[in-house]
Amino acid sequence: MDFATKHRQRLPDLKRGVESWHQYFKRNNQRFWEYTKFVSATTISSSQRTALMALNKPPLQFNIIDAMVSRLLGEFIKHSPSFEVRAADGVPVYVLTPEFTETLDIIEGHLRAMFGDATNDALKYRLYKDVVVGGFSVAEVFTKYVNSRSFEQQICVDRVFDPTLTFFDPMARTSHKGDGAYAGKLIPLSYDDFKDMYGSKAAEDIKFGNSARIEGFNWSYNNQREDIVMVAHAFVKEIKKMKIVKLTNGHVVPEKHYEKLIEAWEEERVMAVAPRVLQTRWTEVETISQYQFSNQTMLDRKETDFGMLPIVFIDGNSSLIRGGDISQGVDSGADNGGDTDEGQTVQFTKPYIMHAKDMQLLMNFAGQSLAGEMENIVQHQYIASAESIPEDYQEAYTNPQLASVLVYNELYDKDPSIRLTPPQILQRRQIPPELSNVFNGSVQHIQTILGTYEASLGINGNQLSGVAIQQGALQSNAAALPYLMGWTNGMSRLAEIIVDLIPKYYRTPRTLPVIKSDGKRDYQIINTPNAPKSVRMDYDPNNLQIKVEMGVSAAVQKQASMDMINQAMASNPAFADFFGKMGLEVYLDNMDIRGIDHLKQKAGEYMEMQQQQAEQAAQQPTPEQVIVEGEKEIAFAQVEQKREQAMGEQANKAAELAIKKQESDMKFLELLAKIEADEIKTVIEREKLDAENARSAVELSIDMIDSVFKSRE
Repeated sequence: MDFATKHRQRLPDLKRGVESWHQYFKRNNQRFWEYTKFVSATTISSSQRTALMALNKPPLQFNIIDAMVSRLLGEFIKHSPSFEVRAADGVPVYVLTPEFTETLDIIEGHLRAMFGDATNDALKYRLYKDVVVGGFSVAEVFTKYVNSRSFEQQICVDRVFDPTLTFFDPMARTSHKGDGAYAGKLIPLSYDDFKDMYGSKAAEDIKFGNSARIEGFNWSYNNQREDIVMVAHAFVKEIKKMKIVKLTNGHVVPEKHYEKLIEAWEEERVMAVAPRVLQTRWTEVETISQYQFSNQTMLDRKETDFGMLPIVFIDGNSSLIRGGDISQGVDSGADNGGDTDEGQTVQFTKPYIMHAKDMQLLMNFAGQSLAGEMENIVQHQYIASAESIPEDYQEAYTNPQLASVLVYNELYDKDPSIRLTPPQILQRRQIPPELSNVFNGSVQHIQTILGTYEASLGINGNQLSGVAIQQGALQSNAAALPYLMGWTNGMSRLAEIIVDLIPKYYRTPRTLPVIKSDGKRDYQIINTPNAPKSVRMDYDPNNLQIKVEMGVSAAVQKQASMDMINQAMASNPAFADFFGKMGLEVYLDNMDIRGIDHLKQKAGEYMEMQQQQAEQAAQQPTPEQVIVEGEKEIAFAQVEQKREQAMGEQANKAAELAIKKQESDMKFLELLAKIEADEIKTVIEREKLDAENARSAVELSIDMIDSVFKSRE
């Protein structure tokens, strides 16, 4: 079986995963757009508008839910999530180096920069708006080239364009659904674009009729203008087995990497002993593969560098519901005595304003009925017989705005026997007070349902203190905190994915944008050996843990913090002195004024200048210190003089000893030279004596030879 065939055979399973999710999540997707339209566009459906027109009622709407949601979102705009990156539990001690700690700070700053509103089109706001209005949202982590001529890639995060055109594993249990087997998104393409991108062969068997429709989901359809084809981008977890080894130096590496390590160790001829294997075991490693497919064809497949599913589900305040037809809002257990133990357990996403919808509709109905009553109010003020009104005074009756005297004929044709009924004032029918009561009380009921009421602390008669207003504004957002918690969980997952990708993609010399803990923007140099402040991004993501916390979310909270600081400074002079010297930047961080960033920078420079002046002032002695220092200097000079005198005497003694030692050395050398000279003289005399003896022996030998020759003659 070749590579392409093996992956083509996965098409039915992948399609089944997409279709099963849309069947499982169908009602939630419908609710997302239903409540988005209800809040943002109109609170009257087309069927309701038709019914109102049939009843001759004005199709008015009084959408106050939009204002309440906008208030909640307005409070969130200034929300700044607090990213915390720390070492994971159980990390070896040798990993916790100063360089590792500096890397953690840089990662925190880079996450703040990535999720800053100026760099990603207010991503935090858009995700939170989806969560509040629609009940959920979906975000995606992806990589792209810096520009069209660059080979460097950057890590990006953004909201999926249509959260309802995504799919996840229904068996996922975590709120972000990262523990599922797959996740992905659907991209609608026009038929022509699909052919241009994937070829005509892939578009041969696509149908645009009802045969492609499955439980409200279409792989291909016609939107009355052009044919649309759905292309699924699925990220699938694939498990691979790997043998890992634990070494004597504490590191855990794959076995194949250890074998290469030993080879490199021997090639480099390292003098130290190579680490040995302590333990070995098999483990499972997750890899993420990306599949692209349509209803008919497997279009593409590639392996990715993701360690986690890059499509993240951001939950609001959903619940698990068991039993009942949630898609229609009817409890199937009602037929069997209310027993809801039977049925499928499904996730029910709940928009923030869901339970207030009916009250909004009731308010609309009360307002429409009240407007209808007002529209049908009788405008006539008098009722009179036609014969009793003189012809010249008819305008006084038909146009009562003109000041005039009302005149009528008491006798018919001046006949005393026929008296006419005089004109009477027409009594108007009262509008039912229930309509105005319901209409006016609906606002309070909606606030109660949403939990966005103002606290009544500090009320004294008709007076409301400023502190009570602040506390009420803070408490009015408490009902929305569960949605903020779901948003925070999603942000934490996005941060984990980004931290896992950084050492894989940021391996070359470059700069990273960061936002420091004091809010100042900066750039960090990474992977540049010659730069003094450069940091290498070669950490192990398994050694890190990411946490996102909810920070200060509103100007009201900042104002409350400033009031608390001011009270503490007024009541405690020591705290005021400390905060004035060390906490100026913290105080400015709780202020919302124009140019606050520039002011924070100047405050930092001012604090540094104050510290330098304090250090210089500390170095300047007082008069008492001058006298003491003078006495110290005189005493020190006397001690120094005595020390120098003692050192001179010691030097003289040392010189004498040196001279004596030198004399002894010279004596030793002289003796040594004499001994060597005596030895040389003795040798010379011995050699002279030997030479005389040799000469005498030679002469004797010559004389003997001469005597022998003479005797022979």
